[in-house]
Amino acid sequence: MIKIRKYTEEDKERIWEIIKFVISDGDSFTLSPDSTREEMLADWCSAEKHTYVAVSENKVVATFYIKANQLGLGSHIANGSYMVAPEAREKRYRQKNRGVFHRGSKTSRLSCDAI
Repeated sequence: MIKIRKYTEEDKERIWEIIKFVISDGDSFTLSPDSTREEMLADWCSAEKHTYVAVSENKVVATFYIKANQLGLGSHIANGSYMVAPEAREKRYRQKNRGVFHRGSKTSRLSCDAI
């Protein structure tokens, strides 16, 4: 069973491992494969984003965030990204995360407390 929860400081190393793998070929995302751990975690876990992890069998297998797409009157519209660990790609965690994006985009001012 997969559990979705807000990330904690203890998750950051695993989040970095996932990000590093995903951007390493330079063919997905606009992130440079040469990006540092500090740069990526500062961005992925920044205060304006609501960052989550998917946990299966006590291991973080995916991470995603949602954020306001616009300021002001457009702040109810969400944008987000997700990354899945290589060993978890066959398990369709991306499809499960997509449902969270859709629910999250309907929450008031991206509070995400309903997730």
